[in-house]
Amino acid sequence: MDGRPSKKRRLSPPSETLANGSGSEASFDFDTEANHSSQRQNGSAASLTNGSLSQTNSADEDKSCVSDSGDGDSDGSAEEPLSEEDSHPLPDSLRSTFQMQCDELVDNISPQHITEERRVQKLIATIKRVLEQAPAHKPLPVAQATSRFSRSHKVKIPFSRPRPSGEAKYQLGYSKPVDTTVVGSHALRTSVTLEKKRYVDLAVAMPPDLFSEKDYLNHRYFHKRSYYLACIAAAIENSHEIDCKLFYEFEHGNQLKPVLRLQMSKDDQDFEVKLEVRVILAFPENTFPGQKLLPHRNCVRPKDRDDKEDTQLPPTPFYNASIRSDASIIALQSLCQTARSTCPGYRKACLLGRVWLRQRGFSSSIQGGGIGNFEWSAMLALFLLRNIGADTRPLLMQSYSSVQLFRALLQFLFNRNLVNRPLILGATMKELTSPDGGPILLDAANSFNLLFKMSPWSYDLLRWEAYATTKNLQSKSAGQFDETFIVKVDDQLMRFDFLFRMPLKQLGLLKSVDVEDGLREKTNRVLEVLSKGLGNRVKSIVPILPPSKPWNLQVEPPTMFGDGFMTIGVTGDVANIFRTVDRGPYAEEKAEGEEFRKFWGQKSELRRFKDGQIQEAVVWTSSRPLDLFQEIVTFLMRTHFVEQAGQTVQAVDPNLEYVWPGFNPSSGSLEAPQEQYKSLERDLRRLEGLPLHISRIRPAHPLLSCDAIEDNYPHSRKSADVVIDFEGSARWPEDLTAIQMTKIAFLVRVGELLEQSVPTVRARVGLENETSNVVYNAFLEVQYASSDISFHLRIHHEHEKRLTDGLLNSKFISPAERQVAAAALAYNKRTFEKRPIHTQAMQIMCARHPMLSPTIRLTKRWFNTQLLGLYFPAELIEIFVVRSFIHHQPWLSPPSSPVTGLFRTLLFLSMWDWQTDPLVVDFSLAMTSEDHKAINTRFDAWRKLDPHLNRVAMFVATNFDGDGSTWTEFRPSKTITARMTALAKAAVNAVRSRGLDLRLGVLFKPSLKDYDFVIHLQSHFVPGNRTASKSKYKNLRQSSASGASIDGSDRETIVHGYIAELQSLYGNDDGDPTMMLFYDTARGRYIAGVWGPHASTTNGKKWKINLGCSTVPTSKTSAEAQHNGNEDRQEQEQDNLQARYVVNKPAILAEAARLGSDMIQSVQVLKADDTAWLA
Repeated sequence: MDGRPSKKRRLSPPSETLANGSGSEASFDFDTEANHSSQRQNGSAASLTNGSLSQTNSADEDKSCVSDSGDGDSDGSAEEPLSEEDSHPLPDSLRSTFQMQCDELVDNISPQHITEERRVQKLIATIKRVLEQAPAHKPLPVAQATSRFSRSHKVKIPFSRPRPSGEAKYQLGYSKPVDTTVVGSHALRTSVTLEKKRYVDLAVAMPPDLFSEKDYLNHRYFHKRSYYLACIAAAIENSHEIDCKLFYEFEHGNQLKPVLRLQMSKDDQDFEVKLEVRVILAFPENTFPGQKLLPHRNCVRPKDRDDKEDTQLPPTPFYNASIRSDASIIALQSLCQTARSTCPGYRKACLLGRVWLRQRGFSSSIQGGGIGNFEWSAMLALFLLRNIGADTRPLLMQSYSSVQLFRALLQFLFNRNLVNRPLILGATMKELTSPDGGPILLDAANSFNLLFKMSPWSYDLLRWEAYATTKNLQSKSAGQFDETFIVKVDDQLMRFDFLFRMPLKQLGLLKSVDVEDGLREKTNRVLEVLSKGLGNRVKSIVPILPPSKPWNLQVEPPTMFGDGFMTIGVTGDVANIFRTVDRGPYAEEKAEGEEFRKFWGQKSELRRFKDGQIQEAVVWTSSRPLDLFQEIVTFLMRTHFVEQAGQTVQAVDPNLEYVWPGFNPSSGSLEAPQEQYKSLERDLRRLEGLPLHISRIRPAHPLLSCDAIEDNYPHSRKSADVVIDFEGSARWPEDLTAIQMTKIAFLVRVGELLEQSVPTVRARVGLENETSNVVYNAFLEVQYASSDISFHLRIHHEHEKRLTDGLLNSKFISPAERQVAAAALAYNKRTFEKRPIHTQAMQIMCARHPMLSPTIRLTKRWFNTQLLGLYFPAELIEIFVVRSFIHHQPWLSPPSSPVTGLFRTLLFLSMWDWQTDPLVVDFSLAMTSEDHKAINTRFDAWRKLDPHLNRVAMFVATNFDGDGSTWTEFRPSKTITARMTALAKAAVNAVRSRGLDLRLGVLFKPSLKDYDFVIHLQSHFVPGNRTASKSKYKNLRQSSASGASIDGSDRETIVHGYIAELQSLYGNDDGDPTMMLFYDTARGRYIAGVWGPHASTTNGKKWKINLGCSTVPTSKTSAEAQHNGNEDRQEQEQDNLQARYVVNKPAILAEAARLGSDMIQSVQVLKADDTAWLA
């Protein structure tokens, strides 16, 4: 099983949304080349500022929530996690790029402790002095001690539930601590600069004489602990030496263990960042016998058996480990210090692990999965210094480098299932079993289960994440460092396909001997029911619990089950998410049928299916996946829990219907073009009378690969390109112009024969590229009478490329002719070679990933609504989306919903440094290192040839197209590409900041504030609009009334022709366009525009002939004259005599309005000092 967990996993993301990334402004940047010297070469340094490793307010770890399940095991050896090649550290000269990136990451996130260490030590000394001077009192009965404390202080005692009764026989007291030690990341120097606050954990050891031998039973220890903490809080509050605010909080969400948080005053200038000190209570190790607190023992007993152990009572592993954690914290800290001093790579390995856990939403809190920086550091120390059972050797060697330690621990986590095979370190003990389904990693010296806070589902998620990261590191992919440490994985909207929320108070928590076990038991029960009910519709189901919050000293501890919500994250299985009928046992299977009916209740019914089988079945009425999932979840919660639970289930709906009414995530709506294409191919094969036989017919359009955006307009004619190859013949002419004429003759003949053989077909020849004799300039449009789909047939001749190459290499042609030949070669290569191969590859990918097609359509919709559709070919957008499905790391699986796929694609676009990194997408997953090396060499050559990115801004290659410039040469420009990156960053920021309250429409509303003018179109020229033309000319109105209305595709053609005309007039001025236009090619109601740099200048430019646009003469401004005051006087006088000009913007806009005629409703000027509207 190659170490991979075998059972269904249930994943859980964090409960907090991600911090915002870089700014949300998406203004135009014409000076993109200034950023060409990217910091990307510096490894992690540049990445740390883009918002991916953003700051949070968590204490010592991100307070995110992870969770999940599965208890699959592996036969792999956990005791030898490193492969042979990783068993020895490499010298500096042979260190890998990944190792160097990790070293730089550690250097960038490590704070400078020296500047604040003395101040921290002074603060700790003050706290220690206050605690030692606090008045002690002898132990008193519970009722007397609490009454005395309440009269003396305003501080509440944070007793854990159940609270002590007034008749309790034990006593509460306070005396000065026996030890005060700084523990945690500050002491180990493993804190990071990613948090806005600096946290210092102070372990205060309580005197052992405050406890009796049996105080570990029935919450006595926790009650005495709470009283001792309240005495500390009162002492600090009454002291005037420490200027801080005091709060209680649960230690990592554990309601049995409150701790005290000291928040330094904002006016304290001694610290560069906000400092908080957490007072954590501990006690000497030998206070209670460790054997009595092992995971399989019971320590919470009924009153009649208070002091007698009963093996029939259920074990209390969480309760026991909570006590042992207080006894072990100082000892484990000492062990970590020893590992840090003996193993050079230990500290860096701790920091790498901390970042890795943080990016995946793990933290030491129970809601964060129960594993964070402390657990990671302690595990490394145990594996470096403790032997395993009877083995005298530790698991890890102290000579390992930081990366080797990091990878070794990841391999251990997914290789060894600590639920089925608990691990005991440091001694030989009797075999243990997990009583609650959680992992057991027992430090025998302290009788402490290090992973006691992890639930089965959070441990399973940890193993899956470790597996995915290890597999990614073994793949040697170019982005393995970013995917391991930089990308934030724990965003719920990017991690899950469907999310549901329900109030915790409606779940009816079960009564339990353990406070935390009540929540655990109920959560596991919810997962069990939902997993069984949803079946193979899902790959994973994850509970997400709210984090615990601090509270004031004057109030009682809050309950975990107040007004919070449990969120359920679901990853769907695309092969089954549309299924509306669940089949159960056959009629003959009585016992199974009874169990099925018991689970489904009245929803179950006996049915006969078309195949003749009689089975129990459940039928659902919803068809949309989200509605279907909500219907099932609501029914299950109402049936198996309480009625209110089912009524309060809320689906987190991004409201896709609002963005795209009628959007169908299934590709079934796009199957009609495929069927029509098959008919065309069959009819072409049957043709007789052609001079040459047709050897090959290939689709070359997104409409034929089920990912075209046009499926939203059923009343518009759609066209799809098809490439035809004839058999070879020596009779083809050897002249490019003659070849074009021959192709036209072939097309005419094909059209005639089609109309003769298929009466329902109409064929006509169309012209294109009329100005060139060497570029393909004709196509055959084939239209079936019963279909709104037309096909544009083009003929490919294999010798055309050879002739074009010869013309291009000729020494006897002019530069203009050479430019035409180069354009012809690129056009032929893109049209007849690359596009058919790309279409066939997309057909395969859409069949392999059912959610790829709707994700592509939704992403194309986003590009169009952001008015970028004119500059990004459909094939380029398709490659962007395919990358999110093929190279889905660091997520565990490809997206299973179009919205999740869109979010992940936008995240990639927001982080991709296209100036210095090529994009390589391997459709086949079979590219070799040599293939990647060749593509990188070609990319470097392009950057040397075009350093200013004027020709190829983005380099995008695939396994079947290594050129990298097929879809990006000349368009999109660097300005447009920078605009795309800015818009993607703004969209990702919106997703992260709004979290589960996001409405998808926010991402699909373009902002016009960055544009200079907007040309509004008449309504009957908007694609998809059926409104008839209302021309002011009577003859045109009569024409429209007689039925000669403009078809949807003709409207699109007319508008595109108008935009092309404007761009040819004002968009190509030696790389400095007068204006740049933006348009939504699918639903465009207006054309937005920005003025180019030379059109925006107010100082004027030197006049020259053939400017190509309307201009106004001007003179040099006084500011510019003063700037040039030190120039040579003679040159200045000659320059002053030179005529200057500025672009006449009002005249150009008036020309644009006149050119559009009745197509234009109005021209709106957004940024100008003069008139705001032009009629």
